[in-house]
Amino acid sequence: NGQLGKQSNLDSYGESIIESINGGNWTAISSGKIHSCAIELDSEIYCWGGGSLGQIGDGENTDKFSPSKVILGGFGEIQQIDSGGYHTCVLSDSSEIYCWGWNGHGQLGDGTYQNRNAPTKVLFSESYEFQSISIGEWHSCALAITGEVLCWGGNMDGQIDDSENAALL
Repeated sequence: NGQLGKQSNLDSYGESIIESINGGNWTAISSGKIHSCAIELDSEIYCWGGGSLGQIGDGENTDKFSPSKVILGGFGEIQQIDSGGYHTCVLSDSSEIYCWGWNGHGQLGDGTYQNRNAPTKVLFSESYEFQSISIGEWHSCALAITGEVLCWGGNMDGQIDDSENAALL
């Protein structure tokens, strides 16, 4: 699907160097099942690979063989990025979390099951300050500075709460 950043979808047995778009340095990278994303030094985010479910975050639902800029809307500086199976989330310096891609189990945290091809803000019932995020295949979690862990999305194997087997939003 192009997740190696090459101009084809052929497998590669050697390394594939993905050049920074603006000639700077990448500061973080994360890979899902068929897509990859990276943060540039200036906090711009680029994704490439399979995008049929919105994983690229550029407003389209198409595969990209080279880095495509994620549509950001004044999120501030991006502190962390993590990718699950078919979705990606970022944590901003203003302690907000934004996700995009496949949302079949509510793993984007926007209160819907609608796929998003651009970042959408995760909605919480209370105000939290977060220090990190961790994304699974069908669920997402965030660690608050208070030490609390908040998770949302698919719960088929009890990865959110072992008392029920349904998606939690």
